[in-house]
Amino acid sequence: MKMSKGMKKDADKFLIQPGMSFQEGISGTNAVNLAISLEKSVYILPHHHYCDFLRKWYCYSTPINYKGKLSGCLALLLPDIQ
Repeated sequence: MKMSKGMKKDADKFLIQPGMSFQEGISGTNAVNLAISLEKSVYILPHHHYCDFLRKWYCYSTPINYKGKLSGCLALLLPDIQ
């Protein structure tokens, strides 16, 4: 996964890593888990996250369906730069 040096620095600082789990039991309430469980697009503002390490990120996630079955999820996480 390619990311800018600034994005990599933010990801490292706030514990976001490729391959990490967004299961609710591990990461608390988050857009990835909600999009999969609700089967619809979801966004969450930083202060609405349960876990501290996600409270610096805006998160948008949408489920991906293939042949009528949930195949995965596309997620976009953007750091809160305030």
